Amino acid sequence: MLHLKKEDLATIPSPSIPPSFSQQSLGASSQASPHFELTPIEANPFMIPQEMSQPQQQPELWEPEAPAATTAVRKAGDVARQVYHDIKFKSVLCQRLADEVARRELVLRKDGQKLNFQRRSNVEAILGQIIGDEPPQPCKCCRKGYGPWETCVVLEGHLCGSCTNCWYNASGSRCTFHESNNPSQYHTAPHAAALPPTPAATHFNNQLAPQPGSILQHLWQLPALSPQLPGVLAGTQFNRGQRCLVRIRAAAKELGLRVAEYEEYLNSPEGRAEAEAAQQQEQQQQQHHQQGDPREDGFEDSP
Repeated sequence: MLHLKKEDLATIPSPSIPPSFSQQSLGASSQASPHFELTPIEANPFMIPQEMSQPQQQPELWEPEAPAATTAVRKAGDVARQVYHDIKFKSVLCQRLADEVARRELVLRKDGQKLNFQRRSNVEAILGQIIGDEPPQPCKCCRKGYGPWETCVVLEGHLCGSCTNCWYNASGSRCTFHESNNPSQYHTAPHAAALPPTPAATHFNNQLAPQPGSILQHLWQLPALSPQLPGVLAGTQFNRGQRCLVRIRAAAKELGLRVAEYEEYLNSPEGRAEAEAAQQQEQQQQQHHQQGDPREDGFEDSP
């Protein structure tokens, strides 16, 4: 291995470029590009570009829109209590109507008019005005401006067919839509040909498909006292279970009408007199039992 001393390193000549080569190369480069300028990155290769030095903006994330607040479903009883705070739903029919979904507000013909809530028929008329349907044409009395409300409203299957304005204050018989004025509307059975046929079962274990809801709804809206209901059922292709359901609904509606009729009788003068007489008779019987009879206790009078 060769060992060099410090003195020997000083004597080694350093490599040199010929002066002619350096001058020619520099002269040629200066003549070829007299206006050549270095870019900032070429002049300083360690410099970061400006567009890279700035932080990049993050793309906005998509956020689902919050669902719109759904309108709370209001019941007929709530709408009635909002206007008339002292109203009470005592009968079974009024309680059932109060649970129905409200469809309109109460708009009186005369502002500030006071209504009588002591009569059950008036409470039924108020609830029917909130949940009923508007007929294509108002009745004769509503066209003349009778009744407390501006709109003529009919409640299907109730109020004997009359509108709520005429039913108020027990004047339903004068309404154009009352069942006594339209007997054909309540006692004429629909033609069986207008009903769609029942689809056949695909397998012997499968039951018949249910009828369309429109037919059941039509039968449900028929008056419970209609004598043509058995004929309507006989002229259709309902199966046994569907016929039973229709009869049950008709019986339930008739029961509700009978209960409402009995409650109306109890509130009448005749019903109150009968209730008072029954109460007095019961009190007399209680007094008789309290006094006691010696024969009932096993003691007999001596001869």
